[in-house]
Amino acid sequence: IGIFVCMLLITTCVVPVMGKLINVKKSSNSMKPLPSGNTSLKFMIAGNAPRAFRSYWLHVPPSYDDSEAVPLVIVLHGSTSGSPLWFFRSCWMENYTEFSEKADEKGFIVVYPNGKYSFKFTQWCYSYGYLPNEFPKFVDDVGFLRDLIDKMKQDYTINSSRIYVTGISDGAFMTYSAGAYLSDTVAAIAPAAGVIGCRASENDTWSFIPDP
Repeated sequence: IGIFVCMLLITTCVVPVMGKLINVKKSSNSMKPLPSGNTSLKFMIAGNAPRAFRSYWLHVPPSYDDSEAVPLVIVLHGSTSGSPLWFFRSCWMENYTEFSEKADEKGFIVVYPNGKYSFKFTQWCYSYGYLPNEFPKFVDDVGFLRDLIDKMKQDYTINSSRIYVTGISDGAFMTYSAGAYLSDTVAAIAPAAGVIGCRASENDTWSFIPDP
């Protein structure tokens, strides 16, 4: 308990002041949660829900010089089980998808948002807006993504007509929500290993709506 409290104090007090963590050398294991050397952990207040302190990994290609508008790609992680001490879980998506390497090659900015931890389901996940008994509760992830996009447009020269969202599994569910609720902002979505829509049964469980 003492170790947990100390880590929590460091994360909530020291890290927000720093604004980013020291970058770590990329691991050869694509599923290991380490960011690449040119990716920084950032923090912001976003969304309308009480749990509004959010974080994300940001990768800006070396070629970016603010003189030309560049595309923005948002990559959403799947639900990842494990300890709540693993505070920032989306960094494994950078190694898993190699989007940062592609960003360096093609010259776009890529963001890896972190979901919230659900103690009930012991997972890092998103709140995408169309499940009963949705988890994690009191989290506005749609608002988070909208505010994150606005922040990227404020801090960088982003091509507003080339903003894209992709995600895998739980991140794919959130990607569908981004396409629906942020259709005025997002140009295209690319969900992987996830489905759109579901319905509640009489006992308040849920099942996916089959394709027509």
